[in-house]
Amino acid sequence: MLNNNLLQWLYQKNLKIFTSTFEIFKHLNLISNINPVFKEQIINNLDDLKNAVYEFCVPLNSDYTSLLTNFYTFLFCHLMIKKRSLNEIKKSSYKFLINDLILFNSFKRTFYYDFLDEFKQFPCYNVFLIKLLKRVL
Repeated sequence: MLNNNLLQWLYQKNLKIFTSTFEIFKHLNLISNINPVFKEQIINNLDDLKNAVYEFCVPLNSDYTSLLTNFYTFLFCHLMIKKRSLNEIKKSSYKFLINDLILFNSFKRTFYYDFLDEFKQFPCYNVFLIKLLKRVL
């Protein structure tokens, strides 16, 4: 079980990453705002995590909701493993993240590939994708 404190912590600790990704999406006219205050809710599984991230970004057009949700879900998943040590996760209440690390990484990749499939529709997407990945990875 996990609450949104982890998401809030990840956002605050990685503000530079989130700001730079926001600027890229804003340049592409995909996003109008980021809502960095997460509603209090308990996250018991990976689907709950996706639903929590859904509230995070405010797209300019509802067509971009899926694209942005997929990207930011991938980003939060990536940062969870990157910024938290496995020992820290084992001691915490969000053990579901590492009960099956292969499943978790598969979940993360699924969101990345879904994002990529939608992002390919934009002209010169490769240039922006490289910028995003340089900031994220």
